[in-house]
Amino acid sequence: MTYSEDYARAALDALRKPIPEMALDASVNARTTLLAGFTTVRDVGSTEYLDAGLRNAINRGIVPGPRMLVAVHAIGATGGHCDDTDGAKAQLERRLVPKSA
Repeated sequence: MTYSEDYARAALDALRKPIPEMALDASVNARTTLLAGFTTVRDVGSTEYLDAGLRNAINRGIVPGPRMLVAVHAIGATGGHCDDTDGAKAQLERRLVPKSA
């Protein structure tokens, strides 16, 4: 609900669009999904809590959309595309960063 169907475009949008604009795009996706006949959807991860915010707006009647079951944080394997650390432990990352001279 909170990303474009095109993964590359969604990644680019996340870099160039401010969060409020991404939220407005998500509200359009929610309405389109509801009009397509879907009454319940599962959002398996988002950024900046967009999925939870959209769910809350739908529940309050502010935005038309299907009932949303949200994960808040993307679910995936360690080191997979949903892992912001790319599988590296925070302690290891600190040791690998060279100190400034």
